[in-house]
Amino acid sequence: MYILSWNVLLREYEEKYYPCSEILKNYPVETIRLNHVIKIIKNSIHIDETVVCLQECSLDLLTMLKETFPQFTVHNKKIGENDYLVTMTPIRVDFSIDPVETGIPHSQLIVKTNRFRIINCHLIPQKHCDIPILARLNQFCKEENDKITIIAGDFNEKIGVVKNEFLNDYIVPYFGYTYRYKQIDYILVERGKNDLIYCPLLIKSIRVSDHYPVKLFVKI
Repeated sequence: MYILSWNVLLREYEEKYYPCSEILKNYPVETIRLNHVIKIIKNSIHIDETVVCLQECSLDLLTMLKETFPQFTVHNKKIGENDYLVTMTPIRVDFSIDPVETGIPHSQLIVKTNRFRIINCHLIPQKHCDIPILARLNQFCKEENDKITIIAGDFNEKIGVVKNEFLNDYIVPYFGYTYRYKQIDYILVERGKNDLIYCPLLIKSIRVSDHYPVKLFVKI
C-alpha cells in the first residue's frame, strides 16, 4: 500500500499571510495552479494501491478531484470556510469515514477498514493552542487500538518534536525538507502489530504549493 500526503495550499491563506509569494506571482490564475496540482497527484499514485491524504483543499479542487479520479472514493471534511481535508481511497477497498472526534483544534478526517485506520490531519502550531496537541493525538490513537493506525498530514512541528511523542509506538520516517527548509509533513505507521517494510519518498514537484508531497510505501 502507498500513502501520499500533501498540503496543497489554500490560496486564501497564501494571499492573507504571504501576499508577495512566488506561488501567487507564478499562478495569477488559480485554475491553472489547481490543474498542476491534479497532474502531480496523477503522476504520484498507483491506481488501486494508493490512499491520498490532502490538506487545505478548496471546494474547486474538491470538485476537480471527484471528476478526475472516478477510481477513488473522495472522502472530505469541511474545517474552514473554503478549507477541506480530503482522503481519497481506492473504490475497490471498503473504506468508511469514522465520525469520532479527537478533540483537537482544527480537525482530522479518519477513514477505516476492518484492518486499517488512516488519520488525515492538519494540526495548528502548538504555540497557538493550550492543549498539548501531539500528546492528545497520540492518546486518542491508543484509546481505540484494534486496527493498524497510520497518521498522515501537516503536523506543523519539526521532526525532533514529533519523534519525542510518537517514536515509541510509530515509525517516523524522515522525508527531508517539506516546508521552508524543515520537515513538518509526516506519514507515521504504527509499530508492533506486524512486521513493516517501508520506503519514504519526498516528491520534489514544481512549486504549486508551499509544501512538497510526501509518499510512503508500506508492506504489512
